[in-house]
Amino acid sequence: MKPFRWLLAAPMMLLLSACGGGGGASSPSPSASPSFLAVGTHQLGLSLSTTGTPLPVSGMTLIVTLPAGLGVDTVAGSNGIITDTSLAAGAALSSNASLSGTWTAASRQAKLVVVHAPSSTWSGEYARLKVTVASGTQVTEADIQALNTSPGAYKVVAFDTTAHSTVVVTSLAPTSLRVVN
Repeated sequence: MKPFRWLLAAPMMLLLSACGGGGGASSPSPSASPSFLAVGTHQLGLSLSTTGTPLPVSGMTLIVTLPAGLGVDTVAGSNGIITDTSLAAGAALSSNASLSGTWTAASRQAKLVVVHAPSSTWSGEYARLKVTVASGTQVTEADIQALNTSPGAYKVVAFDTTAHSTVVVTSLAPTSLRVVN
């Protein structure tokens, strides 16, 4: 019975070992093609790490730039205050914090502002911004991240309880952006 198994297995091994190599034109692998966001709504998760700040963080301003074809719902239509359904507090934002935002369609920028009771342990996802991908738009998460790499695009402030003043700690509190769904 064992020779019979080898008779069946040998041609399969030869067939499988012949696949994948050789010359000719190569086709791109599936992992090499970009993964475009589907038409409809998606959420961007915005995170912050304050572990490197020497003072309690009390607030921040973040400007998120979106590629053409993406938009944010506002109360007044194309520009203005972002609707409550499009901007939500993340798990890292405590109940004593305030989160608000505005959208400007011409510059494709959402400006988010967080005011928080001073806390030295404010880290993690602090906001979710719902964006809409228009029909015919081909954009990837990498496209969104490429527009938002500048450390000057946001400002993080801490409160110095000794001097009773705010101190900019942006370089000590990195932020990140990712497509959640």
